[in-house]
Amino acid sequence: MSEEKSDASRTSVHRRMDEIVDRVSKVELISAAVQDDVRDMMPVTEDVKRWKLMGLGALGLIGIGGMVLGVLSPR
Repeated sequence: MSEEKSDASRTSVHRRMDEIVDRVSKVELISAAVQDDVRDMMPVTEDVKRWKLMGLGALGLIGIGGMVLGVLSPR
């Protein structure tokens, strides 16, 4: 009787461990896929940042140029 309970308990523990191993392996696969996606997105993100900086720089130059024209224009 006691040995049967021990066997059932061990069987239950092994089943739960197998479930945990399956779940962890799925999480690892998903994590690897996400890392690949992020790695693929990095060049695009850097391009967008560069475009934004170039756009802000151009707007700044236009603003300064407009201010200079406003100051220098005859009244």
